[in-house]
Amino acid sequence: MNNNCHSFDRVADKEGMKMKDGIWKRSGMKVVTRLVLMAVLSVVMVCGGAGWSLADVCVGTGDYVGASGDTFRTSVGGTPGTVFSVGDTVRIEFITSTTIQTPVITIKDSADNKLLDKAGMQQSGSNPTTYYYDWNTGGQSVDFYQIEIKDDGNGNAKVGGHLELGSPNVGVWFYSDSARSNQTDTFGDGDTVYATMKIASSDTLKKIDLADFWDTNKLTWKSDGSQTDFSAGVDSGNGTTTINFHFTADFSGASLSNGDWGFIKSEVNGGDRFQRAIKRDDGYSNAAPCVETPPCSATAPSNLNAAASGPTQVNLTWTYDGTNNDYYTIYRGGTQIATNVTTGSYTDNTVSANTSYSYTVRGHSNSGGCDSADSNTASVTTPSCTESTPSSISFNGVTTASGDFSGAGMVSTVDLTNLEFRVTEGSGSGSPFPTQTDDFAGLSNGTRPNFGNWTGVNGSDGTNGWVALSGSTGSSSTGPGNGNPDPYVYLESSATNVTYGVGVTAGSSQYLESNVLDASQYAFSFTFDWDMNVADNNDASLHVDAWNGSSWDLDITGSAINTGNNNDTWVTEGPIDLSAYTNSDFKLRIRYIVGSGTIYRNDIAVDNLIISGTARSTEVERLAWNPDPQEVSAILTSGNSYNLYARGTDPECGTIYYVGGTTTPGNSQSFTWSSCTDGTPSTISITNGQTVSGANVDLTTLFSTTGNVGSFTYKLNGSAVASPWDSSSYGIFAPETVTLEVTGTDPDCGTVIVQSNTITVDNTAPIIPDWGACQVTSGRVAYANGQSSVTVPVSIADTSQAFLLVDIAGGATETNTANHMSTGYIQDAGTLRFDRVGTTGPNAWVSYQLVECFNNELYVQRGQINLPGGTASATATLAQTIDATKSLVLVSSRSDNADASQDMARVMGELTDGSTVKATRVNTTGTTTTRYEVVTFRNGSGVNLYKGTFTFDSTSSASLTQAIGATVDPVRSWLYGSWSAANDGLSQTTVGLELTNATTITAHRDATGAYQNTIRYAVVEFPNDGKTRVQRGNFLVDATTDPNAGDDNEGIVNISITPVSALNKAFSDTYNTTNGTGTAFARNSWIQRLSAVGNLQLSNWRTNGAQSRGNQYWQVIEFVPCTDLDPATLTTTNPSPATGIVTIQ
Repeated sequence: MNNNCHSFDRVADKEGMKMKDGIWKRSGMKVVTRLVLMAVLSVVMVCGGAGWSLADVCVGTGDYVGASGDTFRTSVGGTPGTVFSVGDTVRIEFITSTTIQTPVITIKDSADNKLLDKAGMQQSGSNPTTYYYDWNTGGQSVDFYQIEIKDDGNGNAKVGGHLELGSPNVGVWFYSDSARSNQTDTFGDGDTVYATMKIASSDTLKKIDLADFWDTNKLTWKSDGSQTDFSAGVDSGNGTTTINFHFTADFSGASLSNGDWGFIKSEVNGGDRFQRAIKRDDGYSNAAPCVETPPCSATAPSNLNAAASGPTQVNLTWTYDGTNNDYYTIYRGGTQIATNVTTGSYTDNTVSANTSYSYTVRGHSNSGGCDSADSNTASVTTPSCTESTPSSISFNGVTTASGDFSGAGMVSTVDLTNLEFRVTEGSGSGSPFPTQTDDFAGLSNGTRPNFGNWTGVNGSDGTNGWVALSGSTGSSSTGPGNGNPDPYVYLESSATNVTYGVGVTAGSSQYLESNVLDASQYAFSFTFDWDMNVADNNDASLHVDAWNGSSWDLDITGSAINTGNNNDTWVTEGPIDLSAYTNSDFKLRIRYIVGSGTIYRNDIAVDNLIISGTARSTEVERLAWNPDPQEVSAILTSGNSYNLYARGTDPECGTIYYVGGTTTPGNSQSFTWSSCTDGTPSTISITNGQTVSGANVDLTTLFSTTGNVGSFTYKLNGSAVASPWDSSSYGIFAPETVTLEVTGTDPDCGTVIVQSNTITVDNTAPIIPDWGACQVTSGRVAYANGQSSVTVPVSIADTSQAFLLVDIAGGATETNTANHMSTGYIQDAGTLRFDRVGTTGPNAWVSYQLVECFNNELYVQRGQINLPGGTASATATLAQTIDATKSLVLVSSRSDNADASQDMARVMGELTDGSTVKATRVNTTGTTTTRYEVVTFRNGSGVNLYKGTFTFDSTSSASLTQAIGATVDPVRSWLYGSWSAANDGLSQTTVGLELTNATTITAHRDATGAYQNTIRYAVVEFPNDGKTRVQRGNFLVDATTDPNAGDDNEGIVNISITPVSALNKAFSDTYNTTNGTGTAFARNSWIQRLSAVGNLQLSNWRTNGAQSRGNQYWQVIEFVPCTDLDPATLTTTNPSPATGIVTIQ
């Protein structure tokens, strides 16, 4: 080896040389040498023909070699150096041939504050190994930064250096001459080092430390003479912002061997200190520059383009250079996804829909053993994708596995490919941290320094001004004007004339610390409220720091929470994520830097300090994500419990589905593994394309088996069923596909086998529509307590072919919503049930009309929707999906409100799709319960249904028309409506609806002011077969037409109608307006019944006739029995496949 061959940086700096066109030339200018790519590129240095080890590689400015030969370097965009610009992303690399475990990086600013502490580094090469960390300098001030990298695992490696952003006005620099013109970081033992230290504010030099890389051997010189382990002195500038000093490089005293690197730490009396690496090289005066091998011949690809050819595919192309590059390596988002690509294109089939990606490509030269710089970055966003078959994956209940591991038997999937499984052992996240809230409730004025889980500690000036208080502070133009709510904790900055003053110093840091928390068990977050009413202290600032186990990490939010006055406004800060901290002695600190303005105007206040956290997982991965099967005899232990995770890929959109959703790793389930090997493997197979129907489906006939599997259980659409199975609730309107899952147990190893497949259920019934056969049961009931039941005289033959219309009224003086509003529903085949919330008011009156049909003309589903206080709408899911265009929603509602909130009592019902019914109101003061019935008219029923929504608003007159959108026959059409109300009052919440003519609906309202009603209507047009007829009219109710007007008894209105054939063959539906004012419900509520075949009777209870004046828009719908046909002579054809209609001949 040529012992005169040393590093470029020292030779260039010492002799004033720089490289131009690959040749080192002398120059009088300051030299900033370029970094030489280190051993990661397998560089071989030629010095006198000898090869060089890693520690002997030519090192440029900014490269520092550790005691074990490890190397550090910095670059931006592939360009090396140590001087960069604010906003650059600096790549910091650590190159080592030492066996290490966990390289971590720490970055400090010029005041020795940690900006980044123990962040992990990524590996990008091997032999020797390169680790890197990309640090974005955005938001940092123009400054001087110190970097340290070490092995956090076993301590076998440590390197370090510095960064300069722009032209830093703080830092420390070393020179070989007293004129300070030749900057260098390399000196021989005993050399004089001339240094310049720049600081932010005037100060004097306090001490200098010379230490080895591990800081285990250190020499100290102090300006006061108390310690002088080596020679040093100040040359000029002491007491200013630029201090020139010198010292003797006593490397031997600090146990630094020739070629080793150490650190110089210089500190001023105010506390600012700077660290810079220094290298011992005793032969530098005779050094000759190394000669570098030619640069890597690999060329960076150009014109990289990324184009998405679909939701799951991105095509990459670039300019191909087969002369200088042997192959290419592809990176997506900085992570390698492919290598050994020998063309100028690549297809990425591992992308997902509607996702953004960025790509770079590097060329590689086999002869040079090196990679090129990155290509340009190409970005692309894949198009969105809609799955025609929604994909999913779920656990099927199997919790055992044996032999070679296979996870497929424990999951059920829909439209997924590429199934993969992951196995862990241990518990997942446990119970969360009990939220710690300090709102300082109960603290008396003047309490200090302990505030529950927080404590005021002495600030940097030795004072502790933190104190509890309610109300405003004692000083003017500072502190909160009120609590948040009271009490709160604040910093009393005054020294005199206030009750709790201690006096703080401008520029000092004042601290409020939390209790100690175990971050090894919990991932914490922090939220708090603050108020910085600190007039004319524009440099005052609020910060949050965290204890990392050995020191305080400053400004964990990246910068100050606030600087300057915020004008007495309470602000909620957070949540601040603290999950990166894992030390068991973790704690937080609120730090306030006192402003330099009026000192007593620094009363910063905090309140509602909340620390919450989630438990950290203790799971250990046993099997990484892989497809089945996996040989696990050396990994899993027979009889132990493990956690299974599963995922698969949607073939249409490329979306990866986990159990529970699309977020990794998804949900897990526990299973037990056995090493048992099954001698007679068993299977279950469900044949495709099977169709079933009826109430007694024998499920055992739908699958076949091999082996000796038995003990079968069944699920339909995920719900357990028994065989025989009643399928009659499926496939009612059209054949329906359901999923059958069969589970069996193999007795050899106890293995549970699960198989699923779809079957078709067809319970579509032939429809022979006979509306004339429908019947009506009507009546009315009064009840004073919370509920009443009515026994139906003749049990309902099929409750899915019956619906119930409910109308309500109440006592004359009733103004209580809870007492007045009632719901009604069909409880079972023999019982009707009515409910109200109130139990103290007068009777609630209810009229009901039960309509029952018998020939599958309609299908009814019913249920209940709760609207809690504050909720304007809510939905319910129907058990049977229906055709929403052929269905209407009937509603009745009750409320718990104790006042006369008329608008809260109005609920509108509608279908949002074929499986969802929605209830909507405007007034959300209390809880409203709505009973709904969804009436679906089957294909073949002959019914036409026209629905819509319109709004009766403040711009409308007393009447508003709405086009139906079709022409109907009024004599066979029934109009039903429900509505919400945005305003309170009798006339504002009462809407009269009528079918005005064949194309138009009219809504009427007595109120014409700034009121709003949203109306949902349905026009049911029965078939033109003579079996239904509708009559309607408009009747004005006033003192002249009501025989009982003016008293508090029942007011009865009788309306003559064309006689119907029988009372059990017709029902009525009436909507009214009212000119009533005030809040008594009785004035706008009517019940109705057919009291005789020719009479429609309406009843209500109110105080006088004038306030109950209004129009009644009435309808009577009659089912006309077929009397002119002899059933014995009727014949039928098979039902039509298109409509399901059976023709009667």
